[in-house]
Amino acid sequence: MSDQQPPGGPIRGPESWFTDDDEGVGDLGLPHWTEPGTGALDNADMGPRWRDGASDYNELDDIRLLDPTPPGAFGAETSDAGLFGLDAPIEADGAPQPIDVPAAAAAPPAPPLAGPGVATAGPGPGPAPRRANRPAQPETGQRKGSDRDIAMATVTGLGLAVVALGSLWLGEIPGLIVATTILALATMEFYNAMRRVGYNPASLLGLVTTVGMTLAVYWKNVAAYPVVLFLAIVFALLWYLMPVGPGRPVPNLGITLLGIGYVGVLGSFAGLMLSSDSIAVNGETGIVEFQSNGTGLLFAAILATVAYDIGAYVSGRSMGRTPLSAHSPNKTLEGVVGGAVVCIVVTVLVIGIIGIAPWGESPGGFADTMILAVVAAVAATLGDLCESMMKRDLGVKDMGTMLPGHGGILDRFDGLLFVMPATWCAALALGIVEATSVVTG
Repeated sequence: MSDQQPPGGPIRGPESWFTDDDEGVGDLGLPHWTEPGTGALDNADMGPRWRDGASDYNELDDIRLLDPTPPGAFGAETSDAGLFGLDAPIEADGAPQPIDVPAAAAAPPAPPLAGPGVATAGPGPGPAPRRANRPAQPETGQRKGSDRDIAMATVTGLGLAVVALGSLWLGEIPGLIVATTILALATMEFYNAMRRVGYNPASLLGLVTTVGMTLAVYWKNVAAYPVVLFLAIVFALLWYLMPVGPGRPVPNLGITLLGIGYVGVLGSFAGLMLSSDSIAVNGETGIVEFQSNGTGLLFAAILATVAYDIGAYVSGRSMGRTPLSAHSPNKTLEGVVGGAVVCIVVTVLVIGIIGIAPWGESPGGFADTMILAVVAAVAATLGDLCESMMKRDLGVKDMGTMLPGHGGILDRFDGLLFVMPATWCAALALGIVEATSVVTG
């Protein structure tokens, strides 16, 4: 043993704590327990201090700290079973992938506070904190140096165009089938992305709601929305009341309803547009009648969105200098302007001049087509930014990998999710479509 002694001599055992000396302090320099406190504190690190008020912040109530290492977080490869929470992070060689977490999250949580009225966190995973040593992934954006595979993206885009145009050319039902399938895949993708960061949404319920809502609004028009949404909210609450799904009810219920609203409600406007009728004059008989131009209505929304996306990407990549939003650093003001110009030109040339009903000809016209193009450009920009905001908050680059060269379904159709409702609302305001369809015998 070392012969060195601590300053002031050796420290005696516990009996020294109760031994008085001439200065009223023990061998450890502490006041005698009978002496009043001085109220003085040294500058030593006292460690964390916890209050005992019922409304005080409790680290255990922070959803982000409930499960610092959820399955598949941030860059981990996942299997298709992720929809039901079966995905697990793996390396390329099959070994488990370590996940780095900030020191604050890696430290063991403080014990729950004792006392009445102090709530503690319930079991269940929440979103994981972002890696401390890994910057946010850049999005597939519009600035120079994008890592998008242009050739693969072009092939994928042409394939989607063929499927969409072909289904609409065949009629409303084929178009409805394709739209419903895409929305179902987008819903699965959304919930899988949420599971990768630790949430446990009611994925099956969200999937059924999205598909059911799209079919219901095509069948019963706008009257289907309150019925489907009522059932969705009730069954979502029951899902965690039973409980069918694990985890904390409030955040996971919120994520479930977010998916229903974002993908299900906005996407179901595809079915609503296909079922919408217009009041127009029959060119042969001269009689005012209801006409079904749902395929033309949906085609106009798709065309305007695709034109905007291509114009924004090309303009931003070649001329982008001014960042548009902190939520999407790779999007530029120049890209938005270029996208809007291309959107207006293409929409007016194709829909207006060729005369695709109901926008380009009765009951619509050239002015209505111009309004459609402007509304679509604004809506596509907002849709793109909103999805970028969610991806940035989750710390992911893409929502999925279903579309080679584009990322996920939502990465490709984020603008269209906003354009379809905006297009239908603009058509309703301009008298191009009616709020409900009327069947005449």
